[in-house]
Amino acid sequence: MRETFAFLVVVCVAACNSSTPGVADLGDDAGSADLSSSGDMASALIAARPYTNNLYVPSGYQATTPAPLVVLLHGYTATGAQQELYFNLKAVSEAHGFLYVYPDGTKDSIGNHFWNATDACCDAFGAKPDDSQYIMDIVRDIQSKFNVDAKRIYLIGHSNGAFMSHRLACEHSEVFAGIVPLAGDTYKDQSKCVAAHPVAVLQVQGDADATIAYGGGGPLFTNAAMFPGSVETVGDWATKNGCTGTLTDTGTSIDLDTALANAETAVAKYICTNGAVELWTIHGGGHLPALQTNPAVSTPPTWGERIYGWLSQHPKP
Repeated sequence: MRETFAFLVVVCVAACNSSTPGVADLGDDAGSADLSSSGDMASALIAARPYTNNLYVPSGYQATTPAPLVVLLHGYTATGAQQELYFNLKAVSEAHGFLYVYPDGTKDSIGNHFWNATDACCDAFGAKPDDSQYIMDIVRDIQSKFNVDAKRIYLIGHSNGAFMSHRLACEHSEVFAGIVPLAGDTYKDQSKCVAAHPVAVLQVQGDADATIAYGGGGPLFTNAAMFPGSVETVGDWATKNGCTGTLTDTGTSIDLDTALANAETAVAKYICTNGAVELWTIHGGGHLPALQTNPAVSTPPTWGERIYGWLSQHPKP
């Protein structure tokens, strides 16, 4: 499941075609908070894998106002910084005022960053890092330093990071209000997903994905389990969230992949009282869709604006 070459091509395109003038990372004017206080809650996991260079604080942040928190989880072989170049969520953070972190997974024995997500993906060599605890430690550490809106903590993931977003939602459904996984699924064995609280789920997948099959399959590695498809994934979350009826096409189509003609993405959803569940199917889309991420282009809306707009509509009750 090596994505490196194709991923870096997309990153180059994103870096060359989008910019965010006036936006600064921590260490610059926008992020002036002191992260070295002796009162920090940094765990041993954070000490071994610091995340603060990948933490973005929008220039409009005010400590007196609770801010949403978005965690972006990269794909296998990528890094947080590369995933940010692909998704360009900094621009969305600056526009909407949410705190934003895009940490790195650990390196496997052949030097690729990965997340120990579900049993299907992607601890290929059995290292078993406690990435679920690591992400939770990051969330708690950020909460100790900033005024975080506890009802608006969200996960966005791609590929391996999408699988990881599902695992975190399963294990910490009391914390995360919503997730947007692109090209990654939940557990095939639903007894491993112990979510006790509703989580809003927006599953996004190309039906021509040759890396993570839209219809499910696997195993991706010799020591891995099978994974469900996107339709099964949203069905499992609909059951957990107590949604009714069946997955229904809304009749709405949107343009997510700029390399494909017209509005190629179909929107389907369940009727849910708690924790919305939707599936956006990119017809003809592959594992690395050509996402519109340049905020200077108004048509179509950027990928980040679309998915954060959806998440922001679904806080914890």
